[in-house]
Amino acid sequence: MKKKYSKLLILLLSSLVVGCGNATSQSSDVGSSEPASSVQSSQSKREIVGVKMNEESEFTIEYNDGKNLELGVLQTTDTELKVEEGYWVVGGKKTSLKLKEGERFSETYQDTLENAQIVENNSNGRYVISNNTASFEENGNYHSKKIAVRPGERYVTSFAIQSDTIMGVIFVNMEGKCISSNFHRKNKLAYFDNVELTVPEGATHLIINSHNDYPSSVKRVERKNIYRLGSETTLKVACLNCGQFDYADSSNPLTSEQYASNWKDMIKHYDADLFAFEDVINTSGAHTSITDSNGFASGIKPNDVLGVIEGTTMQNLSGIASCIRVNSKLQPVSKNIIPCEYKIEGSSAETARFYAVRYTFYMGDKLVAVYALHLVAEGHISGEPAGNSLSQQLRQKQFKTIIDDTKHFDEAIILGDFNSQVGKEYDIFRTNGFSMVNDGSIGTLRETLCADNIIVSEGIKIDNYEVIKDYKLNTDHLGLFANLTI
Repeated sequence: MKKKYSKLLILLLSSLVVGCGNATSQSSDVGSSEPASSVQSSQSKREIVGVKMNEESEFTIEYNDGKNLELGVLQTTDTELKVEEGYWVVGGKKTSLKLKEGERFSETYQDTLENAQIVENNSNGRYVISNNTASFEENGNYHSKKIAVRPGERYVTSFAIQSDTIMGVIFVNMEGKCISSNFHRKNKLAYFDNVELTVPEGATHLIINSHNDYPSSVKRVERKNIYRLGSETTLKVACLNCGQFDYADSSNPLTSEQYASNWKDMIKHYDADLFAFEDVINTSGAHTSITDSNGFASGIKPNDVLGVIEGTTMQNLSGIASCIRVNSKLQPVSKNIIPCEYKIEGSSAETARFYAVRYTFYMGDKLVAVYALHLVAEGHISGEPAGNSLSQQLRQKQFKTIIDDTKHFDEAIILGDFNSQVGKEYDIFRTNGFSMVNDGSIGTLRETLCADNIIVSEGIKIDNYEVIKDYKLNTDHLGLFANLTI
């Protein structure tokens, strides 16, 4: 919303505010039939009585005469509204209105998507990498885009890929040398929606390859520093790897309907504001039904089960088997796939678990990033030599990518299956100021791997937590629940 008053008018209005004993008008309106003293007395009674902010971060100054002033979104460069020593300041004039107890008026961020600088738009071809150089080749099944970029910029793109050699995302320098690349699929067409990329050092161009079955898109993330008004926020979060609902109790199995009922009972019992589920469902081939002990699909859809609480929304992104069930009181600002490393440089071993799903929410005065992830495990990386801990090395790189991404936001909550085998793997989070529920001592049902984890940034307090273990579910994981304060 555009500001409806000029800064000059705001300054004039603010001069009428009763502040620190010096905000009284000293003159009457020209042509007034009332005595000057009467007009002065009338004007001096106009006071600011409140400051409000709506869900779109738009501010309104409320006055006792009902003639409110709509300021819209306040960037930190604006001077119309400030807080000094606990008092609201309007147009540079300190008022007598205090910030409410517990309220915070803070700087945060607002991201918008703007047009990217596309320098090539090829409708009948793709870029291939050979000898670490990206070059264009004609191909009737693909189209590609080449975008001029600068290191540190962020871009959001959507594309489809179906090849074990063609990469969906390629960053190159001016000479066409490959700086980094990611996203390929060996066996089936996969559409990746809202992938956010950060331009690495040395890159001058971003190349997007996409199968012609789906249109591709690319936008640049434009960031503004804004103000938000809020207070301390409490939040209930949980996470659980569903194991594609494939792990029925072989000694005492239940039916698909019984498992589905147990899932619903568990979800209703914890009633988390944010519940992250991994290895569950997506649009590119993961299981779309709860299965019974014999592995036969029952036709019970996971989204109907996991979203059992009325008013909640299952937030899915195409191409990804992780999702978050969101309480109706929270509205995502953005939903993105965040790519991580899929292989160790110099090794042919690679994993399909190379991404996190990130949702952002305004929680009070903070922009909070919430991640749902399912990272590489031992034995789940193709080409990994026996006894060689490439998976652990790769997880450390993936952890660092996630940590670097959290720096774009005020606070972060990371939920999911980290597949860490030992507690010391979490040291990289501890040294970066994060705290966590699972220090590595909480195992899965198989007791060979750690359970899922809840990791939070420095400004978030874990009030208490609970291991989700009292429900018979067809998964090989134990979930976690925690109460947080932001």
